[in-house]
Amino acid sequence: MRYKKLKEESDSRAKLRCLADPKSVLVVEDNTDQREVLSELLALNGYRVSSAENGKVALEQLDRIPIPPALILLDLSMPIMDGRAFLKRFRRRNPKIPVLVMTGEDYPAVAGAAAVLNKPVAASALLSFIKQCLS
Repeated sequence: MRYKKLKEESDSRAKLRCLADPKSVLVVEDNTDQREVLSELLALNGYRVSSAENGKVALEQLDRIPIPPALILLDLSMPIMDGRAFLKRFRRRNPKIPVLVMTGEDYPAVAGAAAVLNKPVAASALLSFIKQCLS
């Protein structure tokens, strides 16, 4: 009986994780200025924005919220936990939420990313990619 109850609780949590707040974006970027500019750009375009300075903090935030964001905007090069490590761990939990990777690297291969955008990213291009991912 106890196993059945635990399984039901686990299943209901998994269903909640599959749902996403359709207008929310998590920005994971270690550069404070870039994180703030991205957050402001998204907020001005009608998105609810949360942010984290590295992958570890982002995973901790995702563990605390009942409904995940609709999209994650992720920098690759960060201290503590970089974008690749974050993406690997996040994909085990939720394979459905699109992750847009931003990087200064030339043509990186990033498994699990919906798209890879090279920095600097033009605001119009970023907003277009986000709209595309969420439609």
